[in-house]
Amino acid sequence: SADTKTYILEVKTGDLRGAGSHCSFVVKLFGEEHSTNEIVLMPASDVGLERSSTVRFRITIQERMGPLYALSVRQQLDNERDSWFLEGIKVIHPRTGHFWHFPCNHWFGEGVGSRSEAVYERFLKAASFVPYSHSVKSSDQQDKESGMDVTEITRRKLEAMHRELIDKMSRKDNQATLEKAGYAPMLQWYLGKAAYPHVKKVEEGAKSRVGKDFGWAGEDAYFVLSEGTRNAMGIADGVYEWREHGIDAGLFSRTLMLEAQEAARHSDDPLQILREASQQVSNLNVKGSSTCCLAVLDTRKGILHSCSLGDSQLVIVSAEREEVIFRSYQTEHGFGCPAQLGHHASASSADEAWTADVPVSHGDIIVMGSDGLFDNVWEDELVDLLLPGLRRIKAHEKDAGPQVAAAAANRLAYCAVKYSLDRKKETPYSMLASQEFNMVYSGGKVDDVTVIVGVVMAVE
Repeated sequence: SADTKTYILEVKTGDLRGAGSHCSFVVKLFGEEHSTNEIVLMPASDVGLERSSTVRFRITIQERMGPLYALSVRQQLDNERDSWFLEGIKVIHPRTGHFWHFPCNHWFGEGVGSRSEAVYERFLKAASFVPYSHSVKSSDQQDKESGMDVTEITRRKLEAMHRELIDKMSRKDNQATLEKAGYAPMLQWYLGKAAYPHVKKVEEGAKSRVGKDFGWAGEDAYFVLSEGTRNAMGIADGVYEWREHGIDAGLFSRTLMLEAQEAARHSDDPLQILREASQQVSNLNVKGSSTCCLAVLDTRKGILHSCSLGDSQLVIVSAEREEVIFRSYQTEHGFGCPAQLGHHASASSADEAWTADVPVSHGDIIVMGSDGLFDNVWEDELVDLLLPGLRRIKAHEKDAGPQVAAAAANRLAYCAVKYSLDRKKETPYSMLASQEFNMVYSGGKVDDVTVIVGVVMAVE
């Protein structure tokens, strides 16, 4: 009928072993004006949801939805034993050109990719909304869904309205109005850092440097930046094996982080920061290679912008839900072979990095780490280690922000080292190794460990 609205859903699976599936699943869209009933999506039986693929579904909705803010995904009961990895869902309104991105980066089904109990349903928040990506309609065309002449609300006017609202964010007397309008209050973050070299390197005399804004441990390196509205962090994990070719394997990662820190002083786009830092390392003729993860906090909009290349990652733990609500994507060529920036011919470029923009709010905790953390600490263990700090923040304890950040970084790094030395413990690394080599493997992965914890708090 003339009142129906058509949406296109692009469902993207991850580039991980076992990420594909032939299961059917149910989605429900939540808009500011209406929520849909559950909608069953069934991939083509001969193709299904293949690993690292995007499958499009077309749905029609009778009601006017308004801007979308959330989406739920539930695996069908008859497919409970069919596990798969959902990277995210993009919802497109083809008539207006609007689209919303709902990141997930989690497994569905039984016992894959996590030590936690099987999960069959997840609630996803919109991470980004892009309005008016198509050309503006002619003056005699009316947008029947909004009831407005689209030419009366040009892109320039929309952007001006947006800037006006953002400018008001710094005024405390307007906070209630802004929050009601869907804008977060001004934010800040408190940062904690910890870095431990590989235990064998320690035996050889290696030490770590944990500085206020820059440091390293073995081949890992990090930087943080908190200068006015410039708030950024990054971790790089250099490849130790370059030492066999007479190359200082840690120099590449340390130089990359120093150059990224400098680039972050004039850019709030993590991908652009990575491009500039990578180019500067190349200009300096530094040899070696490294993974990298970068994040920039927009304190006014309440959005964490990030990019990652390889297996250095970040997660965001929600203070409200006390669970991981976002995990960055790990890019690899194969087991134990992460994507890397480097001087060699097969190195990846900065533009191959995976990017994400995720809303954050008061009390959320950002954890960034090298693979030394995520190879040895399960997601639910990480949350358990953060819970005491989360609850201090929620109780509005004095000075909780900086104290929680520092304590959490040290606690996570210490546990990662401890678990890496436990030869009987089941770890994320041992599970993947067992799958890869079709054998039972137990224990952690001994490695350099670097952790940055950012506690996000509202400006009082």
